[in-house]
Amino acid sequence: MNTTQHTQLSTTIMTLTAVAAIGLSAVACGSTSPSPTDVATPSTSTPFTTPTATTSRVPATRPVIPQPAPTALPPLAPFDSENPDEVAAAVAQVWYSWDTTVDLSAYDARVRAVPLLESDLGHSILNFPPVSGPGSDWLELTAQNAVLTVGDGDVRAASETGAPPDTATSAYRLLTVTQKVATAQGPLPDRSIVVSMVLSHSPGGWLVSKVVPR
Repeated sequence: MNTTQHTQLSTTIMTLTAVAAIGLSAVACGSTSPSPTDVATPSTSTPFTTPTATTSRVPATRPVIPQPAPTALPPLAPFDSENPDEVAAAVAQVWYSWDTTVDLSAYDARVRAVPLLESDLGHSILNFPPVSGPGSDWLELTAQNAVLTVGDGDVRAASETGAPPDTATSAYRLLTVTQKVATAQGPLPDRSIVVSMVLSHSPGGWLVSKVVPR
């Protein structure tokens, strides 16, 4: 190898070495690609937690959806399904009669009333059970094993100015409902609830399509 070729080879090696050094510097200092520790780890969803036994009697399994529709009403005095007053009173008796020694919440009473409810309301109740707890009021009643009943004479018509008149297919009722409260230690004071109901007429008689506590 002559002197000229040796000089050219040395120059080429120095150039390649410089380019490699610049490339490594760019990777170390100027790269914007995240390192493995910069990438967030996806969070996992919270699994269903099996609750322990409590005074709320929360079930230890997920609720069945939809809830099975009852085929019959609880025992009631005979009523006329073609009379909106009597149908509204019957729904109030079932809706607000609670047995905290058996029921998990007031929702169970609403399920029992489904045979007297219009299909949309019944479907909503059966397909959307509550996902939260029953609340402090229910827990206090449960702690005393309270049984709340609404009898024939415990539902009274209330008056409201401007209530829409009945038609052949719809009716509106405002009711005052009294719950009698019994416990193993003796009765507790009565509880009073004002509730409005909307009824619609079907081929089988009147059905309740809306229940709104005041």
